[in-house]
Amino acid sequence: MKLKIKFQFLLILPVFFLVWLGVNYGYRYFQPMEVVDILPAHEGFLDAIILKNPPLNEQDFIRWWQENKEEIRTVYHIPTEHPDVGFYSISVWDIGDGYEINKKGQLKEGVRLSPFAVYSQNCFLMLPQKARCLNKENRYADIGKAVSGWHYINFSSGNEYVQNDKGEFVKRKEIKH
Repeated sequence: MKLKIKFQFLLILPVFFLVWLGVNYGYRYFQPMEVVDILPAHEGFLDAIILKNPPLNEQDFIRWWQENKEEIRTVYHIPTEHPDVGFYSISVWDIGDGYEINKKGQLKEGVRLSPFAVYSQNCFLMLPQKARCLNKENRYADIGKAVSGWHYINFSSGNEYVQNDKGEFVKRKEIKH
């Protein structure tokens, strides 16, 4: 009898976990994406876009970028193209739980003897508030134009897309896990 109960528990546990993942993904999928900040390059040529709830699907983000890039260019004057060669780079970030104060190099609480024990942040100096940093793990994608003239989007997942002659972004590189 005890063996039957243990077996049933072992069957129920993975099913519960899969249901929990599905509900969590479904909730996240239907959250609207919000642009929190668009930051033109302060010094140099790296602009930034900060998002809340970026799309879970890379194709949705590519579609959003293609639909909004002209408005972003007109209103916020980005991307900032290098005047001599015409390339640009925009770093796209997920704000996650919000901006943090600069903790770069400090040890994280409760994490010991790990390469992730130290905070690794990117701070946006053009923001006036003291909390203006995001964890580097929150980088979502890089959008850019190479010196060769090709437009690209590199996602933090490792997938790379290049714009073809028709204006479509096609997958150039996929990281196999």
